[in-house]
Amino acid sequence: MFVVFEGRYPDMRLLSVINRDHDDILSDLVEEQRRDLIREIGAFYRPPPTVRTATA
Repeated sequence: MFVVFEGRYPDMRLLSVINRDHDDILSDLVEEQRRDLIREIGAFYRPPPTVRTATA
């Protein structure tokens, strides 16, 4: 599956979802499936946590 989106998590918008047959299936997805995709993309693209160091 190939997903095209814009924005940054959590304000992300799906533009298209292409399946293995090269069809755009975005309009076939229910809202919960769309939210799941956004959460998965957000989890992958979140910046790593910053390392805090103690100063004396």
